[in-house]
Amino acid sequence: MSYLAGPLTRDQVALLMKERRAKAQPTVPPTPESTGPAPPSDAVPVAPQVADGIDAVFMNPSAPWAQTVGASSTGKVYRAAVAATVHLLYDDTRAGVNHTQSYEAIIYPLDATVDPAEVIAVDHDERDFLAEAPPGASFVSPEARIHTKAFWSGLKSDLKSYLVAARKITVFRNSKLGLYSRVGEAEEEFLQRCREAADESADRAVAKLQEKWRTRIDRIKDQISTAEARVADLEGDAAARSQAELLSGAGDLLGALLGGRSRANPLSQIANRRAATRKAKARVEAARQRLSDKELQLEELENDLGEEIIRITEEWAGAAEEVEEIEIPLERTDVRVADLKLVWLPIP
Repeated sequence: MSYLAGPLTRDQVALLMKERRAKAQPTVPPTPESTGPAPPSDAVPVAPQVADGIDAVFMNPSAPWAQTVGASSTGKVYRAAVAATVHLLYDDTRAGVNHTQSYEAIIYPLDATVDPAEVIAVDHDERDFLAEAPPGASFVSPEARIHTKAFWSGLKSDLKSYLVAARKITVFRNSKLGLYSRVGEAEEEFLQRCREAADESADRAVAKLQEKWRTRIDRIKDQISTAEARVADLEGDAAARSQAELLSGAGDLLGALLGGRSRANPLSQIANRRAATRKAKARVEAARQRLSDKELQLEELENDLGEEIIRITEEWAGAAEEVEEIEIPLERTDVRVADLKLVWLPIP
């Protein structure tokens, strides 16, 4: 039996069908909010114990080296690492080097011994560490026995061995000049210092050479002065004899013509005076030759000195360019581990 009042209108049919579909629609339970990946099965909510005397800190998410060591600023699972601060002394008496460096690193992952691949050099300071763990943090115990003093003593020794083997500084050396560069000095700057030092050495060598040769040069110059004076004297004597010969010869001939024959043969006297004049001129030429020889000796000596100066200058200029790079290693006693602390890193 139908209790409807009569035929249904179109609107009534549509309303009835809507109600039936609503009743037939299954209820979908609400989707729970995502809670992120579950922590590892070996993670614990409390940080493992650390040996007495060792500080335990937590990486600040804003640490600039976080990505370098593989940490995540949003991670909640923390793994153990070590922050190391070491003072290094590079000393070499011959090179005049006494140079100190501060070396900082993060060692991760933390195994029983130091693996060079696990030592990551980074600059860290106290701002990079927090004293308290963030809420919701969990911790994974490392393989290393961080709760024992033996582990930390061994770590310090292993770190020293690693740094002695791996860390060196380089300087430049010029063996000819006995010069070493300063730590951090550029090669071109060191070369310039070598060139200046070589110039000074060349100047000293040239001055010493000139002093050695000065006696020889001065002696020849004195001989030249003496020879010049001798030439002048002989030239004066030869000129006087030549003039006397001319006047006396003319007088003898004129007297013979006007006064008759004299006891002495005028031609013989003229010949004697002419012979004396020739001898005087010959002595002049000989003196001039000796003067020329001395002048030539001086010229040759000065040329030899000039060539020796050029040789010395070129030798020192070449020595300035003989620069080599040498390494100054660390000695174990020059490595001082100033601080080791345990750092919990949020690793994704």
